Amino acid sequence: MPKNLTACPAFANESAEKLAVVTKMVPYPDFLGEIDESRLIGRFRDDLTDGDKLALKNFIVQEFYLEQIEAPRDPVDAQLIAERHEDKHTQIDLLCLDVALVRESQSALSARLFKLLSLRAIVCIESGDKTERMDARLLPESTFELVMAAPGFSVFSQIKSKRPPYSVRYHIDLFRRKRYVMRKRRAKLAAEPKIPEVAVFVLTYKHEAFIAECLRSVMNQRGHFTMRVLIIDDASPDKTAPVARSVIAENRDHRITFELRVNPRNIGASANWGPALRWAEGADYVALCDGDDFWSSRNRIQEHIDLMQKHPNVLMSFNSFEFCTANSSERRRGIHLDEEIVSASRIVERNPVGHLGSTFYRGELAEVFPLEPFYYVNGDWKINVYCSQIGRIGYLDNSSSVYRLHGGGVWSLRTGLDRIIPTIESISKYNAFTDFSYNNEFDWLINDRYRALSQFVYGSIDDFGKVDLIILCKGVPREDHFSHAELTSYLHEFSSALMLTAIGNHHQPRNPHFENRPYQRRYPEIENRLYQRRYPEVGSRVIGDDGTFPLHIGKLIYAATLKDIIAGLSRIEEAGAPFVFTLCPKGGFAFSHLDVDRQLKRIFGSPCFQKVIVTQPSIYDYVIRNKFCPAEKVELNYGGSIAKIPNAQSIHKSRWGSGKAGLDICFMAHDDAPRDRSMAYDLFRDVINVLQQRFNDIRFHVIGALSPSQDFDGFVQDMDIIVSPTLGSKTPPRVIDSFLSDRCVEAGVRGGAIFAADDFNDASGHFIDGQNIVIVKRDVADIVARIERYYADPEALKVIGENGAQSIRALYCPELQIEPRINLLREVIRNSAPVGEVLALKVKIAAMQSELAQSPQMQVSFLLRGLGRLLVGCLDRPPRQIFRFLRSSGFTGLLRRAFVEGTREQAPPKINA
Repeated sequence: MPKNLTACPAFANESAEKLAVVTKMVPYPDFLGEIDESRLIGRFRDDLTDGDKLALKNFIVQEFYLEQIEAPRDPVDAQLIAERHEDKHTQIDLLCLDVALVRESQSALSARLFKLLSLRAIVCIESGDKTERMDARLLPESTFELVMAAPGFSVFSQIKSKRPPYSVRYHIDLFRRKRYVMRKRRAKLAAEPKIPEVAVFVLTYKHEAFIAECLRSVMNQRGHFTMRVLIIDDASPDKTAPVARSVIAENRDHRITFELRVNPRNIGASANWGPALRWAEGADYVALCDGDDFWSSRNRIQEHIDLMQKHPNVLMSFNSFEFCTANSSERRRGIHLDEEIVSASRIVERNPVGHLGSTFYRGELAEVFPLEPFYYVNGDWKINVYCSQIGRIGYLDNSSSVYRLHGGGVWSLRTGLDRIIPTIESISKYNAFTDFSYNNEFDWLINDRYRALSQFVYGSIDDFGKVDLIILCKGVPREDHFSHAELTSYLHEFSSALMLTAIGNHHQPRNPHFENRPYQRRYPEIENRLYQRRYPEVGSRVIGDDGTFPLHIGKLIYAATLKDIIAGLSRIEEAGAPFVFTLCPKGGFAFSHLDVDRQLKRIFGSPCFQKVIVTQPSIYDYVIRNKFCPAEKVELNYGGSIAKIPNAQSIHKSRWGSGKAGLDICFMAHDDAPRDRSMAYDLFRDVINVLQQRFNDIRFHVIGALSPSQDFDGFVQDMDIIVSPTLGSKTPPRVIDSFLSDRCVEAGVRGGAIFAADDFNDASGHFIDGQNIVIVKRDVADIVARIERYYADPEALKVIGENGAQSIRALYCPELQIEPRINLLREVIRNSAPVGEVLALKVKIAAMQSELAQSPQMQVSFLLRGLGRLLVGCLDRPPRQIFRFLRSSGFTGLLRRAFVEGTREQAPPKINA
């Protein structure tokens, strides 16, 4: 329960200005990843032993799930390693090199080894000189980033790695601090016993009325220890400092020494933590107490020391506490737990510690705490979360500290928007800063705060405080899917956009085997964490949703597939939020399917529906022809994929007929179709059987869900023909493919000639048969005949491949695939008014909530009266309209409409939002 809110933004009295703050949502601290490594390295300058280096390498292997490890001893060994990986087409995950080898082989051999690195690879460089510092100039700066630099040992991460450099830096830094603490603990346990020293830090500001009680509660501590106390007065304008001096003068205990520092100007609580931590270094234990709180037990410190002696692995402990008023005349019990050892998850989710006055730390932690002020803004929770990553946390069920609530000063308790909005921002920042290590717990916190914020938006008809865009999706899309690039672009373009991914109420285990599956679906929570680490600038706005997130705070809801919009439609309508969605071949759509048609009618008939984006002309014609939706609400954005090769100079392709030994033909499988349901694969297998009997120099390959390739770029560079028989109307429901799939586009833009079926004439106007593509029938004889023709004419095959690459680069570019979608969403957000009936309903319900909560009989009366009015009002409508009215409302919506109808004659009380 943080009291120090001096660093939070000032809030105006108008609720609109308060709520508007949340839309800023700074997701990515400026210093993210810039851990105070100089302080860390300075302390370890002569302490990075061979054992430390080995332990660090083992940690890197386990933390980042590295498998292929190479440590060449000399240039000959490095040459053999490079040849072995090149022959087997394997990659290196961890490369450990001696600095002499890097310098001796500079360009040729080093570049060869670096080319073999995987996308998650890390490079460690070691020097025989224990004082030599190796910086980023040792490796290509455009490719590698320095993540740790110690004397005689440096670690580099790839800038474009799947695990970004800041993530690698954070976890290596945390490992080193944790290892240092454990080493100090072992040394102290092995040393001769001595009287422990406790360093007590008291930070005070405008606490003239409370500082005396605080300091006397410190002076009254009894036990087997000595104590030194530092009081920092942050330039209080009152008599806090003189009162503190008079209390210090009362001290007659030789075991206690006091030091009072008065800042010349107010710098805020967070800026005082650095000097306090440096002052506390060397102590056996550290305790804290704000100047307006106090300790109520004379034995508090000794009880914590006893707990830590009982549990040597406990690095931090806290006790239960009491609340009191300004004059401490009334007290009530605060937190109460049953366990003596508290889990890290509980610290993150519930913050049971309560306040800094109830905490107690081992002295080693003071030596490894980061000094960044960010950690100490609302510091108790952040400090405790950081401690939970280093060691175990103990709990004393003894109310030996008092947390004071009072109305004066800047440290008084705040409520409402003044706490909700800064808390959302702080949680989001800290989640990113800790590299999303406790993402499940942070999701719970963020959801809880947004639900609290929604109460203020709920009773207001203004748009202040609303999130521009809320994206609904079942899970974070795979990186090779178009929707991955699409949704990431929305998060970048809309500064307050949120992505809600569907998760259950349970937390899945953190298992490296699950996180290390590149081509299999992982748990949604793990997918979220991998995405957030890859894109930390927007990662804090990806939230796991258990179905309780308040959608009505969104100005617009978006879903990328039919499945996603159907799954969230009832929630969207209950929230009264307008929505846009994309109708594409994947994600649940099929032609002339009864269930799909029923879903489309349901969606297009919703009062919240605004626009639909379609990616294929055939889908556009299907929607218009069947009168599912007016043409003005359908937006055709052809393609639904992005070519990831930026220019023609990036392509260096070997081709059939230009010195190449054979013709390579690749079947691009449907990404989501298993082998037994891929009718197109069965067709390709028959093509193989025919061609193998006629030619000896044709090689066949399969890629996609049937046979994923880790080195996709290198693989498709050798392909001459890409066979992609699009699944037709006879395909089982929900397996319809795009005209050109994402993988097919990627292969085509690299110069492979595309042989594709086009059952629905989607290529018309964009591709021309025989010029930039080859249109085939879904027939073995036709495909074989086309391949034989171009087998005999390699130059024509080359022309089709090159022309196709140019067409794909022009058509499947971000300017045509992403920008029109962003512009459409901006236009809908700007022009679409909230659904009036639903929003007015919410305002009325919010207005009567407090009055009717105490009268169930009145609620039932209003409900019955409203149902009667609704039924009478429907008598003059055709049965179809009555059914549509009831279905679109849903059960909950119908009851709410009835409730408002029944209370129409009541004058709603005034609401203070």
